Amino acid sequence: MPGRSSISLISILALLIFAGSPGSSVALETSGQRAVTIEDCIRMVHIQQTYDADDPTVVFSPDGRRFVTMVWHGNLATNLNDHTILVFDAEHLDHKPTELTHVGFTYEEDEQHARPLKQFAFLTNNRLAALATFHGEPRQVVTIDLATKAVTPLTSYPGGILSFAAAPDGGALVFGVAAPADEGRKAALYRDGFSLEDPDAIDPVTMPQVALGNWFSPRVEYFIVAGPSAQPRKIFEGSGARGAPTFWMSPDGRKAVVYPFAESAKAPQTFGLIDMSSGKIERLIPGDTPSAGRILWARDSQSLIVAPPPFGSGPAVLYEVNASSRKMTSRNIGQGTQWNLLGWTASGDGLILTRGGYPRSGDPEGTLAVIHRTTDGWAEPAVVTRAESRFGLNARYFSGTNGRLIVGVNDGLAEPPEIAAYDLDSKQTRNLTHLNPQLGELKLGEVSRIRWSGPFDKDTSFGYLIKPVGYVPGEKYPLIIQFKDEGYYPEDNSYILDGAEQYSGAAIQVWANEGFMVLFTPSPLSVREAIETPKEDERITAHIDTALDLLESQGLIDRTKVGISGWSRSGWWTEYVVTHARTRFAAASNIDNVEYNMQRYALSYPTEPSYVVNHWAKVLPWGEGSKAWPEQAIDLKYADAQTPRLIEVHGMHFGGVVWHAELYAALKTAKIPVDFYLFPDGPHNLKSPVHRLHSLSAHNDWFRFWLQDYEDPSAGKQAQYIRWRKMRDEWKEAGRAAAAKPGAKQ
Repeated sequence: MPGRSSISLISILALLIFAGSPGSSVALETSGQRAVTIEDCIRMVHIQQTYDADDPTVVFSPDGRRFVTMVWHGNLATNLNDHTILVFDAEHLDHKPTELTHVGFTYEEDEQHARPLKQFAFLTNNRLAALATFHGEPRQVVTIDLATKAVTPLTSYPGGILSFAAAPDGGALVFGVAAPADEGRKAALYRDGFSLEDPDAIDPVTMPQVALGNWFSPRVEYFIVAGPSAQPRKIFEGSGARGAPTFWMSPDGRKAVVYPFAESAKAPQTFGLIDMSSGKIERLIPGDTPSAGRILWARDSQSLIVAPPPFGSGPAVLYEVNASSRKMTSRNIGQGTQWNLLGWTASGDGLILTRGGYPRSGDPEGTLAVIHRTTDGWAEPAVVTRAESRFGLNARYFSGTNGRLIVGVNDGLAEPPEIAAYDLDSKQTRNLTHLNPQLGELKLGEVSRIRWSGPFDKDTSFGYLIKPVGYVPGEKYPLIIQFKDEGYYPEDNSYILDGAEQYSGAAIQVWANEGFMVLFTPSPLSVREAIETPKEDERITAHIDTALDLLESQGLIDRTKVGISGWSRSGWWTEYVVTHARTRFAAASNIDNVEYNMQRYALSYPTEPSYVVNHWAKVLPWGEGSKAWPEQAIDLKYADAQTPRLIEVHGMHFGGVVWHAELYAALKTAKIPVDFYLFPDGPHNLKSPVHRLHSLSAHNDWFRFWLQDYEDPSAGKQAQYIRWRKMRDEWKEAGRAAAAKPGAKQ
């Protein structure tokens, strides 16, 4: 269970050696004293990442004088991730930050980032508010005194809170919760039974949800607390919302905006405006535009900016709305661009935006711009600096700003991430931390970017090539292809030790130290444009085929010794590539991935299984057109590849385990080596130190066994090698028996 770690303050501060010099240039090769281990990957100090621009990595105080962030590293002795909140003085960047609190926490099954504290907000009277769980208990809103470090709860909702916003003094709150289940309705269905075809019995859910009793769509409830002595009051109840709502409190604490909000069960979701005194909630903007995005309140609370999501699609349009009259003006700030709104300039007459970075963006990383207010609206965005001048902040982390500084993360392919500040006046970036001095001791394989062309991509197939430590020109090496589970993003300069944000299975620099060439590759542009169509699979296969052609033509790899691995969607890519590529892979693994097989199709009912139907161009396994299913779909091709497979699934949700049953059964039936690792309560992206240790170790051992014929003699691993040797022997015997049959191909 999550709990406090015994790690001392001194040991944490020993990792925080602070520097005030500008960030150094990218180095693509580091030669240390010892080989990288899996334990090094787990113990590395990380800067907390999020997927939410409204819950960024760095948060400034309203007066801009302080900012806060959180760092963490894995502790194998306690099986906890040790999280430390750091508070910086924005006016004295050379000062060491204050360690505000330290929490040992392992993970939550439903939250990939698994943070014990999140949604930071500075309050008056020297306090920091956060949504917190210290020992795995339901999350509540708390304040932490910046001087005494005392923790004071502001809420005590029994089921825990999903998200919140607080007035500057912390007296008024708005928060969202998961509504309690309607046990009476559920009990009646148990008593009476029901028909899956009855639309009034249960909500539209998939067959696994039916089997697990998850018959009703999630409902959320919104509450306000109007003042320090007031009781929570429910102001809204809705259904069908995915994930936590987002709240934006006005600077004066009198109003708040929430997303999602719907005026009725059938109305579309949009923004709602909340009066914090009366609790009245109503649609913020009449009409359908904008229906989603992000909010930035003006400092006087009289108006607000509605900005597009940082990785949305379509034109980027900026809206300004008067909070009283609801009068709205708009400004198109780019066609097909993906601007992320950071905040107001120091003078308050402009907005600071960044572009590029997050996985779905093809824009140059780190483009910084300011858009100024004019007498008749807003001007065009004025670019301050571009990627080629390297303002030095990694756009994969959501930065914070006080209008003078932009604070985020600076790293490089061989340079670990550091908290860094970009000064808008001097246009200089300086690192503020040195979090991982121990990584300088490690031998790292040389990292370089490579591009290639194929039938669907002209110089837009892309990846990172990590050469083995001690690489010898002219020698051909075994290769592991590790998918980067995201779209085309060639300017990404994130540090590569393991799988960056992929904490499961991807032991990249460990493999480089074991004598492997590694290709760490996202999908190319052609795949990004074809998601959820048959072309997606065809193009990702061409992407890998042409990569292998390139590396073989350069004399870098032994094409008979190639492994491939993918997590999440790229786990599906792995399955398809293994069965359709021109290369016979020597080993493969797929980790907690989606499936597009017949079993997944069947389990999609009684809802419409469009997820699978669209992927196979509406070819169905039964009915009209079903004769094309065996040729089009993957079900009867699983065993064609003759590739040993490691399957890894996280969580006991019905879909993950059962979706992979067809693949597992196919390989077992055909006597093809297959192992199935299950982490029963692991999140989609493993976070527990011991989970990560076992996942990374299993993948390292699997590829070394099949590509290098190597067995780790460490104590405790004998059982897995007994299993794998037996699989290998049975596989070879099945191959000999098949070859001996009359009429078999020789």
